[in-house]
Amino acid sequence: MFWSRVGRRQKSAMASAIGREQEQAVRRVNAIRFVGASGLLALYTVLDLLLHQAEWGAGGVWIVAGYWGAAGVLYAAGRRLGARASLLGMAIALVDVPFIFILLYSTMGTGSAAGTAGFAVGVFALFIILSAITLQRPLVVACAVVGSALEIVLQVTAGVTVGAMVATVLLLSLVAATCAYLMGRFRFLIETTARDQLRLDRMGRYFSPAVAELLSQAREQQALGESRELTVLFSDIRGFTTLAESMPSEAVVRLLNDYLTCMVDVIFAAGGTLDKFMGDGIMAYFGAPIEQADHADRAMWCALHMQEALHRFNVSRESSGVPPLKIGVGLHSGRVIVGDIGSPRRREYTAIGDVVNVASRLEALTKQLASPIVVSETTRSRIRGPVSFVQAPEVPIRGRSGPLTVFLPVFDPSAGALEGIWLRDHESIVALAQAADSSVVGETLQSVRAGDSNPWLAKKPVAATAGR
Repeated sequence: MFWSRVGRRQKSAMASAIGREQEQAVRRVNAIRFVGASGLLALYTVLDLLLHQAEWGAGGVWIVAGYWGAAGVLYAAGRRLGARASLLGMAIALVDVPFIFILLYSTMGTGSAAGTAGFAVGVFALFIILSAITLQRPLVVACAVVGSALEIVLQVTAGVTVGAMVATVLLLSLVAATCAYLMGRFRFLIETTARDQLRLDRMGRYFSPAVAELLSQAREQQALGESRELTVLFSDIRGFTTLAESMPSEAVVRLLNDYLTCMVDVIFAAGGTLDKFMGDGIMAYFGAPIEQADHADRAMWCALHMQEALHRFNVSRESSGVPPLKIGVGLHSGRVIVGDIGSPRRREYTAIGDVVNVASRLEALTKQLASPIVVSETTRSRIRGPVSFVQAPEVPIRGRSGPLTVFLPVFDPSAGALEGIWLRDHESIVALAQAADSSVVGETLQSVRAGDSNPWLAKKPVAATAGR
């Protein structure tokens, strides 16, 4: 299914992210080099030119001064090159390692040559490790090759045995191999984490965070689609086109975004799946991708609380002068096909079938029947919660041969059992959101957060007119 598919565009994004990290790493190495060269130059200046220490002589201060100049140039170039800064990583193999060789080679006559050659092994190994910071495997290999070659020169000069030379090359090679392996694992972890986050973000467009997290841990399903029994919900703002024509475009977008945010929180609190936005309309369903035996009750609970949330939304906007919004909600239950549907370039997890079409028609009937919610007989027969129904006159449905029996629901505590989703009311959801308690009725409410930005979850009380 779609949550296991990562497209070429996503892989490109991950490669770009790693590339940016490589650029930053090279800049950090440039800064470390410049600071280190500055400190080394100051040390040589004091010990050689001022204190005239023999072991720090042999012209080393001028070698260090040249290295300090090169470090400054590399540091400045790294800040100017931008995206090409990662190319300067090769300076570790072509500048830093040769500098150490020249500096140590120039001082071999002032002390123990074998000791100097042995000290160089540790320094070259350090630079190999430093090169791994850049996440560039070729650079690690280059540092190992250059360091091994220059170390052999030092050891030949010091008269070290061939066996010791072979051991040194093996040691530097082992350090390079270890760094290369760790870099590979690090990149793999970055790509895996990024892929999982992309998958989770994409699922978050459709599912509540709890469901998305559960699905992200599931194994890939081989079927491209499956038949499911579920309840489909359609909602639409009444007269929104006329309202939008009288408002500035920025205000329309802001109003719509605030409204949809409020409604999506209600859908997710009911455990529903957001299918799509259609302008000011919403399509959602209950019973997929996670099976829910009480999908009809969940959809009914959601429809009632959407009306309550809308009331709170309207009350919170009274001072803005915007006319109160009214919505219609249609519910229909039945068997549909759900799956990852679309072209290879763009796919969406969605539901298709006659049930979807009928739910859309029922939403349109809410205006004709002057009722905020209309449900089909199929949905009514599946609801066990505290809701009573009034049968509406049979009406013809476009696309169907005969009229459809529909019902107008009313919340009625005496009409059914308070269990399952019906144990969850607005007050308990707000309390959980404010307390950051993630568990309720076996699910999580990570998607809802208390605050005045969403009137449905605002801390200040608002008299409700629908729902519980």
